[in-house]
Amino acid sequence: AGVGGPNAAYTGSNVYGTNLTGSYSDSSDYRLVAGPYDLSSLRHTELRFARWLRSEPGFDIARVQVRLGATGAWNTVWEGFGRDSSWVPVRLDVASLVDNEADVYVRFQLTSDVGTVDAGFYVDDLSFCGEETPGIGGKVKYKANVLDDSNPAYANNNGALDLNET
Repeated sequence: AGVGGPNAAYTGSNVYGTNLTGSYSDSSDYRLVAGPYDLSSLRHTELRFARWLRSEPGFDIARVQVRLGATGAWNTVWEGFGRDSSWVPVRLDVASLVDNEADVYVRFQLTSDVGTVDAGFYVDDLSFCGEETPGIGGKVKYKANVLDDSNPAYANNNGALDLNET
């Protein structure tokens, strides 16, 4: 890894990074695209990964983006710079963009200007996590909550919150 970058992966033995043997270059645009991911059965979805980011503050900017389909528009879910000195676990709420979608891509990007360079952007243990969407007739049960579904205008009085009940 570049000076100030990781000496090992967050877990396992592999890691993605801008330059695994040195610093990133001036006036560059590094991109890592992963996918497609089928998230058609997830809701309340989070994008999770470990990052190690060292970039010039205010000038060399990292971005995390998602898109639907191979040609959809990229939506930025995080951007900034980093001065990390160890791996940082990251959790980003992407539910409004990717819940129940079957063709999701994620992109990690680092753009640099002229002048100062640093170790770069390293990513490990990428995953999408969420709650499984109940199928037709599926039920979500709440253990710690009292649920009153006795009003026939919006429920069926079975003690569980069924699909389409409010």
